[in-house]
Amino acid sequence: MNHNHKELVVSRTAGTSVTFIVDQPADWLVLEFDYEREHTWRTLNLFDPHGAVRASHLDCYNGKKIAIHNDSTLCSYLTVPGAILEGSWRIEFVDNFEPTEQSFKLSVKSGSGPLLDDVAATFGERQFWTDDTGAKAHYELHHYDWEACKEKGARWYKGDFHTHTILSDGKMTPEQNMEQAEVMGLDFFVATDHNLFSTCWPVGNVLVIPGIEFTSDYGHWNGLGLRQWIDWRYRAADGGIGTQEGMNRVMAEAGLQGALRSVNHPMLVPWAWMYEETPLLEFDTIEIWNDPTYHSNPIATEKALKLWNACWNEGWRITGIGGSDSHMLPTESYGENNLPSLIGDPATYVYADCLSAVAILEAVKAGRVYVSRGPVLDIAVTVGHQVFLPGSDLTDVVRQSAVGVLHGRLTVSNLSEGVLHVIENGEEIGTREITDKDRNFDFDLNWKDADYVWRRFELRKPSGELLAFTNPFFCGAKRPEIATWKQLLDKAAFESPIN
Repeated sequence: MNHNHKELVVSRTAGTSVTFIVDQPADWLVLEFDYEREHTWRTLNLFDPHGAVRASHLDCYNGKKIAIHNDSTLCSYLTVPGAILEGSWRIEFVDNFEPTEQSFKLSVKSGSGPLLDDVAATFGERQFWTDDTGAKAHYELHHYDWEACKEKGARWYKGDFHTHTILSDGKMTPEQNMEQAEVMGLDFFVATDHNLFSTCWPVGNVLVIPGIEFTSDYGHWNGLGLRQWIDWRYRAADGGIGTQEGMNRVMAEAGLQGALRSVNHPMLVPWAWMYEETPLLEFDTIEIWNDPTYHSNPIATEKALKLWNACWNEGWRITGIGGSDSHMLPTESYGENNLPSLIGDPATYVYADCLSAVAILEAVKAGRVYVSRGPVLDIAVTVGHQVFLPGSDLTDVVRQSAVGVLHGRLTVSNLSEGVLHVIENGEEIGTREITDKDRNFDFDLNWKDADYVWRRFELRKPSGELLAFTNPFFCGAKRPEIATWKQLLDKAAFESPIN
């Protein structure tokens, strides 16, 4: 066995790189580093001599040691297992905010044989989704089984599309996230740490779908079901996620991979979506409801609902989802006497054919979704032996119906008191009181003469606080006359997300 060890102290500014030499092929490589200031929110990416991304790290709550090994069980999170190549390796620093010069200390160790005792990693059982055998500079998750069913059978599956861990700025480890997801009764969630594309995850009963939250100073969006690392960096030729051009390119690449693009907390200042020339064509979903325990989110959610109404009214049939945006421990909240901020609050329920990544993502794309903080819904329009769920295009069955009227039922459970609000074409057309004795609500869709119409439902407390919402049923089509985010804001009468 052999070991090599180097110490480097670098004075660096944002966007600069540090190189080091691995003198001979090795079984493992360990980097240990520190900034002169704690929790700097600086991201680094490690490239091997072939220019392939082999590791990423965000300096916040995570440890400051990275181990890459031929043996995946000895690799750190956010690393690509495989051979340690001889030659020049490069660390590139990425700053989300204003560049600042800092001192950076780096220790580099490499070797063959067992890891040194002081750097040996101990992890629980994990599934690695990639390794360096993919032979691509931008690693892909070629070991992730997108079609594997954790549970067979069509039903409403409960999940969360926006989560964080200590790998970025969350306070729970991936293992703790898995444990808390089970406590909350989740069937699935998407791993969406900031600008970090996970290469592995703990094994558990909950389905974990790979993802990433692309995070810039001008807005955040989730790539749900991303399959390959995308060059989002500010040093990319088009400015990456730091420019409108670069952001459009990253979104388009994610879409070509089959990932769903979801704009996060679009009206929540200061993290609202500010890229006004984003094509609406690049969004598959909108995160309508973000962490309800955060003090600014009730107002931001109401604005997002208004924006979503305008979106559908203009003919853009984009699915509405929720996300806990969970960052905290289950015992913590954003203020005294507040409810804790938990993974799965709100929960997004998806009616899928089975519990697999492909089935969940396809169902979301189709709009078979409702979002809830507690109430459990069963909602469908039935025509003969056919059952239609939220997200359904009812055009053909309306046209084929002799009277043009369809019948549906919404059943509410796990709620003792509330009000059902009926929203059609963005306007409230009726309400119904929910009590212990009245939980089944029949409704008619009288759409025979409609060119384009849609209807969704909201459940609220008597005080007006939102409890749940469904995605729309719709009939007909409308050719959109708007194409960008700014035009959508204008239609919703928002000068900007701040107003």
